[in-house]
Amino acid sequence: MITKATKTRWLNALRSNKYTKGTGSMRNKNCYDAMGVLCDATGNSKNRNMSQTYPRLNKNGAVQTFMGLSPSTQERINIINDSTNDFSEVIRYISRNLKVKS
Repeated sequence: MITKATKTRWLNALRSNKYTKGTGSMRNKNCYDAMGVLCDATGNSKNRNMSQTYPRLNKNGAVQTFMGLSPSTQERINIINDSTNDFSEVIRYISRNLKVKS
């Protein structure tokens, strides 16, 4: 689970129109996918290869937890991100489904 502050910061960034939506990698030139927005908005883009795709895989090919997001949540967000033209569906999914740490 992510923290309430992280969820709020992520949603605000997705709603801000600061980020041009992209697919396939966290950042490609000036376009970001939802996970790239998460990294940038929380300061976790420093020293990170933002051209990587998500979800992250370990050496055995299994999806790793990232910033409190389970593998299945990461995959769901990426599917939504890559199948829509803007962040509205991702925002809706995060708002309704992401539980936060108490």
